[in-house]
Amino acid sequence: MTPEILMRNSLGRLEALKSKTPPDCEAGLMWELPETMGPGIFTTEDLAFGMSVTISSCKVRSGLYARLTDDDQGFTLVFSLKGRSRNSNRFFKNGFVLEPGSNYLYSFPDPVLVREADRGEDLRAVVVKIPSSRLSVFGEAVLPEGLARQTTLSRGDYYFHKNANSLAINMALEQIINCRFRGRTRQLFLESKALELMALKLEMISDNKPGEQGLSKTEHRGILRAREVLLKEIQHPPSIHELAKIAGMSHPRLNKCFRVVFGCSAFEYLRKERLEMSRNLVAGNGMSMTDIAYATGYANSSHFARAFFNHYGIQPSQYRKQVSANPFFSLPPMNPAKGQPPG
Repeated sequence: MTPEILMRNSLGRLEALKSKTPPDCEAGLMWELPETMGPGIFTTEDLAFGMSVTISSCKVRSGLYARLTDDDQGFTLVFSLKGRSRNSNRFFKNGFVLEPGSNYLYSFPDPVLVREADRGEDLRAVVVKIPSSRLSVFGEAVLPEGLARQTTLSRGDYYFHKNANSLAINMALEQIINCRFRGRTRQLFLESKALELMALKLEMISDNKPGEQGLSKTEHRGILRAREVLLKEIQHPPSIHELAKIAGMSHPRLNKCFRVVFGCSAFEYLRKERLEMSRNLVAGNGMSMTDIAYATGYANSSHFARAFFNHYGIQPSQYRKQVSANPFFSLPPMNPAKGQPPG
């Protein structure tokens, strides 16, 4: 069944968005927001094994109220990249919030989900749909405890799990959003990335760190808030004391909580994000190395080139040439102990 999207218009009435076939896509659907609601586009591409990938981007002028209906049973994996939206159904009557930098795996027997966002909210997300049958083939030996039982949902059952996005997840999302392939090659590429994201999510669910269980909800929200500020102010980040104040905790506690959630301190996380952002900009081939250095918070292009080489084991100019010649070019594996390529 084709998913149905109803949006509340300026007159307060629910209006169905009409779907059409997206360009350069063999199988999929595309919806566009009416001009009165603001710029927005949602593109779903069908993949093998009943899976699909949706890329959504919209900026709502006067707030958002959408009723999403999808009768396809299975799991939904949402990666929220920007903006906040409130979501509710009969299982979460008080709602759950999709926050930037977080991912959510859920399955609800109720096909209707209501999504709301405030005026002017800029919403961006990538959504992977995967049928229960695709997960169940792995069996209980592979699936995390609790999830295996949910691959065959009975009436009234649901599953919900939330994590913060990792660097590996962010890299895969960038590759999906910036995919330049067409036709069957594009479909094959998106299938591989959808399965990669699912594998990374399953790893997160399986990795039940005792320390993370000790974080309060307030601390977890504070860490996500601090991470969001770091990414927004990547050129001129706040000091460790300012960041701790934003998170609502002391700076030693801030770094401890960052290590629990992201596996590194706050400014080590910033360093890695700067390098990942610069890598994507270098691969994009649209900016000079000097502009990339300033855009990602480095003092000059020499400092940037040295940091890039120390982390990836290749000069940024050489990396650009390799990616231009071969979009599938992979960087050398990193030495986890030193954060540098083995050699």
